[in-house]
Amino acid sequence: VTTDVTYTSSNEDVASVNASTGAVTINGMGYAKITASAEADATYKPGSAFYDIYVYGKGTIEDLKDYITSTTATDIYFNLTSNAVVTYAATNYAYMEDGHAGIYIYKSSHGLTAGNSFTGKVKAKGMLYKQLYELSDFTFANAAGTFEVRYSDWTIQDLTDSGNTGYKMAESMRVKLTGVTATTSATGTSCTIEQGGASTTLVLYNSLSVTAGGVYDITGYPYNNDGTWEFRVYEESCLEQTGGKTAATVTFDEES
Repeated sequence: VTTDVTYTSSNEDVASVNASTGAVTINGMGYAKITASAEADATYKPGSAFYDIYVYGKGTIEDLKDYITSTTATDIYFNLTSNAVVTYAATNYAYMEDGHAGIYIYKSSHGLTAGNSFTGKVKAKGMLYKQLYELSDFTFANAAGTFEVRYSDWTIQDLTDSGNTGYKMAESMRVKLTGVTATTSATGTSCTIEQGGASTTLVLYNSLSVTAGGVYDITGYPYNNDGTWEFRVYEESCLEQTGGKTAATVTFDEES
């Protein structure tokens, strides 16, 4: 080649390139295309060539969430070094955690099952949806393994103290609250639960019910609903009444 070659990058936040020498500097996580272009001269027609660069972040789910900073879906390239386990899966959404942090997954027909576990490289889109950390359109490089679905023991006070610091730490993790009291009866909707003088909002899915004055052990998920923290429960097996009032049962005798 006798003409000058000029180098450009499609994404300098990921990789910048010296326009004259082609030397590349890595600046951050993501994808960039490096293109080398040459203008026509007396001998050659114009031409170009390119190569792709993928830069992966590395660490735990907590580290992955550091890359999610926008309400617009952003490409995430990440190498999970922790064992990320799916703890609950519905048709269009799921929860995944590694024991230290959790993340909400939203994708139609995602194919995940509770107990699936992943480690290694993942490509996804991440965004803050109503202030909730969310992944979508994900692809894991490694096939799913299996792992026991576990939970962490918390209290309502742990979650709500110091401006909901605990809620922020436990977001989208599988959490068990023991010995909480429902202040009102509710079926498939929300109500307030109390424990040791602290309270929070419980959201019941799939027609689950609680009775006012009933005492429960509840396993569910801290969820950020556009800045309002709530505790969501989806499974009947995760809502166990251990004391207090129960719903009244009315029976009628047949006339003789």
